[in-house]
Amino acid sequence: MASASKIWRYSLFQIPAVLLVCSLLGLAIASALQTDCFSAWRYLFIGLAWASFMWMLVLPIDYLLQKFLRVNMSLAGRLSILNAIFWSALVAVVLANNLPKLISSCQITLNQIRPLEISRADIKPFTRSISRLEARLEEEAAQEEKIEEPEPELEEISEPEEPDEVVTEPEEPEPEPIELPEIELPVEEVAEAPEPEIPEPVEEEPITVAELESLNLDWRPWKAAVWNSLFYGRNVSGYQYGARAEFEFRVDKDGNISDVFVDTPNSTAFANYARQRIISINRTPVLNFPDSSERSQVIYEGVIVFCNTFTDPRCGERSLPEHYDPDNETIIRERR
Repeated sequence: MASASKIWRYSLFQIPAVLLVCSLLGLAIASALQTDCFSAWRYLFIGLAWASFMWMLVLPIDYLLQKFLRVNMSLAGRLSILNAIFWSALVAVVLANNLPKLISSCQITLNQIRPLEISRADIKPFTRSISRLEARLEEEAAQEEKIEEPEPELEEISEPEEPDEVVTEPEEPEPEPIELPEIELPVEEVAEAPEPEIPEPVEEEPITVAELESLNLDWRPWKAAVWNSLFYGRNVSGYQYGARAEFEFRVDKDGNISDVFVDTPNSTAFANYARQRIISINRTPVLNFPDSSERSQVIYEGVIVFCNTFTDPRCGERSLPEHYDPDNETIIRERR
């Protein structure tokens, strides 16, 4: 089951989302153009958008069925896919019945275009009005020829004569330079900046051999023993297959357990069972640290899943030290 925050990462959600956006854009363009076949395009894009939306809801419906209705994982997936297939088939049937009628209604054939018939009786009023207009224009042209307006005579404009004498402006004398007295400014002596003091290096205390051995200590046998004491060999029932619990608790060198934290995405009852098992091993010898350990406390982390021993061959196996990879530490964090 995919978590609600990661559903958008799957292609089963992304591809229908892209098709939904494209269908809505096509519907907006067809409505803006206002074509003759707008109803046909509208039915097509609405049907495609609805089918894409149903396929986009496959993963959310699967998550809701498992999270709130407690439906099995395989049954929830089948129901969500059948819902999308049902709506896709219904949209295909509706489009197959309505699209051919809408497409045929918007086609224009040549038989629908008829020639325009004009009779002589319709032309006579237009010919009479044209002849009257021509006669009126001829009368106005004859009257304009009789009335001739005299053209005005243009008087010659003589250019003004240029004077013989040219008046020159007197030249202004150049200003004499003014000499300023020299002023001596006092020069202050700049004090030299003191050199920065370099701190002396602090000698670090060397690491003891016991601390070095504690850092390189192999904790895998201790982790496997704690896990086996918690869950190995315990036949429990009454929980849904696939129930998951993530837990974390702190253990000190005296075997005291504190800060127990259990979280589950699908089964609160199974999480309570894991919490009871953690509390039951408090101050037991299995929590004693290795002899050469210098740690004061450690934090143990783990995940348990309720499985079926008949269908899953790995279910119910004893935890071994080889199961813990020292290069990829995911089960335990150590603290001083």
